[in-house]
Order: sequence, then structure tokens, then C-alpha cells
Amino acid sequence: MTKIQAVTDRLSGSLKDFSLPGEERSISWRVRDWNSFAEEYMVAATCLHEQDDLRVRARLQVSGHSVECALKACLASTNAPVPGTHDLTSLCSQVENAGFHVTELQAIALFQLSLHYFRDIGTGTKFKARYPTEKAEAKRAPVPEHQALSELVESLRTQSLRKIGDAA
Repeated sequence: MTKIQAVTDRLSGSLKDFSLPGEERSISWRVRDWNSFAEEYMVAATCLHEQDDLRVRARLQVSGHSVECALKACLASTNAPVPGTHDLTSLCSQVENAGFHVTELQAIALFQLSLHYFRDIGTGTKFKARYPTEKAEAKRAPVPEHQALSELVESLRTQSLRKIGDAA
């Protein structure tokens, strides 16, 4: 048995003692929770952006997670099931179809982000911001402007909170 397996076996039992059966959360609670995650990850992305341009992949990864959480907050505000996908373009389509507004510039930034965060539609490479690519790629996908992503997240957060009647 490996050390990590032994530790996992030993500690998993004690962790179960701290777990309580989950209660169904209200729509309002779920929307606020998704928004809290979106805000926290965008703050991290902003810190990386302000620090320097050497951490582009890290910034794109946390920006992508922020956008994903903001999109899921919108879906949660409609009481729709929140899908487990990380496909930002698919989530954005669902959000727009549910009546939320995304500007053309925000859609472009989201599309550019998705090339790094989820899948580059030109090469088929997934999760470029997260992992090294298996093959050399001749051209790098465009990097979205941080400000556009920040404004998108704030707009989606505001819209989802208004949907549940929370003043934003």
C-alpha cells in the first residue's frame, strides 16, 4: 500500500464524522454562492494581471473559472440545473437563451478565453491554460483583454442577482 493510500484510508473515516447530510439550498443561496466564487477568482485574475505578463496561463485559468462560475450563477438564478461542463461557449449560449445579456465585445473575449480554458477549436487542444500541449502548435490563440473579462463577470453577476431580486 502506498503512503497516500494509507493516509487516505486512515483519515477518510474521521472526515466522515464532520460531514452532515446536505440540505437543499435555496435559489438565492446558490446564486450568491456561484457569484462569490466568480468574484473571488476574478480578484485573483486581476492580481495576476497587475503583477506582470509572465503568468498569462495562470491568469487565463482563473479568469476562465471566474467566467464559468458567473455563467452558472445566471443559470442557477433561473432554477435550471447547473451543468457540470467547463465549455464556456455552450454555457454562454444557455445563459443568453435564458434572457441574459452579453455584449459583442464580451462574447469575443469569452470566445478567446475559451480557446485557452476549454478547447482550441482550431487545433482541438483542450485545457491549454491548465496543462502543457502534447504537440507543438504553430500559432498561439489570441489572449482576451483582462478588462473585458472582468466587465463580463461583473455584468453576469449583477444580472443574476437582479433575477433573484437582490439589489446589486
